[in-house]
Amino acid sequence: MFFRTHIFTVLWLIVFGLILGFAQPFVIASIDDTPILSWMGYYVFIGIIPIFAGINQAQSLRKGFLWGFLAGLAYFSLCHRWITIALTDFGYLHPILSFIILLIMNSYLAFVWGFFGIIFVIIKKNLHTKVLIAFAIASAWTLLEFARNYMVAGLGFSWSNVAIALYKDLPFIQIAEITGISGVIFAIVFTNAIIWVYLDELKAFIVSLSQKDVFHAKQCISHSHLVWSWMIVVALIHAIGLVSIRNTQQEFAPIPSQTYSILQGNIDQSYKNQSQKYEDEILHAY
Repeated sequence: MFFRTHIFTVLWLIVFGLILGFAQPFVIASIDDTPILSWMGYYVFIGIIPIFAGINQAQSLRKGFLWGFLAGLAYFSLCHRWITIALTDFGYLHPILSFIILLIMNSYLAFVWGFFGIIFVIIKKNLHTKVLIAFAIASAWTLLEFARNYMVAGLGFSWSNVAIALYKDLPFIQIAEITGISGVIFAIVFTNAIIWVYLDELKAFIVSLSQKDVFHAKQCISHSHLVWSWMIVVALIHAIGLVSIRNTQQEFAPIPSQTYSILQGNIDQSYKNQSQKYEDEILHAY
């Protein structure tokens, strides 16, 4: 009955959780060979907005957790679908057991998004300044992603964070030299948050105009400059990254360049699982 009442929100979060997963480079094997798909990584700059919109429907902490959990479960299920192949083909587990293990693992990771949903609801209820809302949302997401790396009992799991999607945008990710990957995550999520806040204002602006409330309509778009200001910051991050790359290239320019290739040995997984037994054979071949 609960899911029937909220069927649209449930489907919304699952669908957009899956779409966000497609931004990860390892989800589609041929992504680098397909021109359109090769740009999919940049979707992370707007791909979290629909998830914010879905969680925003929650009126309680319980629903906030559930909406965040569902979006996370959809996202991680797509990102980690290959694990069932490894467990079945190389771990020799029954497909059903492999699926159960994957579901447990993805549920464990989705709990982080569920906690984000709780914090999201708290932020919306207690903060009223748009820029503070965006900053708090991005900070909460970043801190939870950092915590995911070092979860209790050594169960940290750093795979599939949104920053990985920008692996080809070398200028932008140069900020990781200073901030680590957390800085890249914050920049991505803050971009989504500031756009979402503006779209929320734009919606209120349209409603106010339809009601001929011009004064309130002007108030609704009073923070539109925040979007453009942040876009300038993003452009500056790219510019600084380009300068950093150029300086590095100039630093190493006097050194004669050489090309190296690293090839991974095509060792059957069953051999790796019994590496001591096949140690001599593997060393002889590779």
